[in-house]
Amino acid sequence: MASPRPYEGHPPLELDRPATIDDVADCLLAFIASDSTGVIATNHLVVADKSRLHGFDPVCQQLADLYRCARFLFSTSLPR
Repeated sequence: MASPRPYEGHPPLELDRPATIDDVADCLLAFIASDSTGVIATNHLVVADKSRLHGFDPVCQQLADLYRCARFLFSTSLPR
């Protein structure tokens, strides 16, 4: 069994005022415009299927890290 990939989180984005519906809309639109999780996940599967190392291929490891960054961008508004 493999160890989980390392993860160093950032604190969430803090506003100096109460959040508004415009803030939520801006965050959602930014996520929609930059969402690349599907592309990253598909590439990960292709590389893992073709490599003798499967998910342990260094490219798969990089793609896993990119996927984590893309996935958490929506919940924190910050790339990690």
